[in-house]
Amino acid sequence: MTMNQASDVVKKFFEDFERGSNTFERDLLALQFSDPFMAADPDGGIQVVKKDNFLAGIAKRQAFFQSIGFQFGKILHRNSILATLPQKHPPTTSANQEVSSV
Repeated sequence: MTMNQASDVVKKFFEDFERGSNTFERDLLALQFSDPFMAADPDGGIQVVKKDNFLAGIAKRQAFFQSIGFQFGKILHRNSILATLPQKHPPTTSANQEVSSV
């Protein structure tokens, strides 16, 4: 597999993941997760989740997300995010450059 082919596979994975996360399509989401998989919560807790348990909870997940006003999620490419951030620090120096102190 060439780099372009691998990039296409990765791109399709994230496009499908985004679509499944927005539509709550059980069959599509089933393709996105291994069994079991690791999940993390907003507080940093990590747990092992059985795929069947996750899939069984999709309707509750959808109801909860809609109850808090969820409209859609969007996966952005790293470069598009970095381009929008303010430049707080000058570019880092390479290992071959000397850094002088004042």
